This record gives sequence, structure tokens and C-alpha cells, in this order.
Amino acid sequence: MIQNSKNFEEQRGLKIDGLIKELNPKIKGIVLAYRTIDCTKDFRNLDNYIFTLLIKFLRREHKSKSWKWIVNRYFKTLTLTGFKSNWTLKDPLSDITLLVHRYIPKVNYSLVRSDMCK
Repeated sequence: MIQNSKNFEEQRGLKIDGLIKELNPKIKGIVLAYRTIDCTKDFRNLDNYIFTLLIKFLRREHKSKSWKWIVNRYFKTLTLTGFKSNWTLKDPLSDITLLVHRYIPKVNYSLVRSDMCK
């Protein structure tokens, strides 16, 4: 998905909304492909990896700004049913939010007995 943090390197010097627009379809595709199996631990690891890359990206883009300024400008609180995150990346100018793997709910399919399929 994000090999060698290529997307982050390509977005150097550009606005954060370009990075979010680049990453959201990839995150959504991964989640929709694997949401039928239990990937909670893997999704959490991917979220942490992306968050680490975001921190490096934002610190590189705003070298003269403090960490507190970066957090106040780019990270907002998002509350969904049963989920709350204070570290949701949001572009302050266009209000685009980066998707997080854990936001998209898991789908549970029930098995159908073979005698019920006739």
C-alpha cells in the first residue's frame, strides 16, 4: 500500500489535502477487501504506521513550528458510535478528513446451511 512511504515523499511541499486525497482511496480499498475477516490488529498496525509517517511529514513541512501548533492545526477529535479519536488528520482549509482503518466497521457474514440452499 505505502511502500517506502512513496506517497509522503511525492507530496513534499504541497498541501495536506493532496496527501489525504491520495491516501483515502487506498485505505478504503484495503479495508473493504479485508473487512470480512478479523484484521483488527493489522488495521491498528497500519493506522500506527500511517500516523508515524504523518508526524514525520508534518514536522518536515513545518520545521519552524512547534508540535503543539501542528496538533492544533491538523488533528481534530472525531466521535463515531463506539469510537472516539483525538488524532484524526483534517485539512484546516478544505475540511477533508483522512480515513482510518478502524473507522470502517467489520462485516460479519453468517454461514448458510447446505440444506437451506435448495
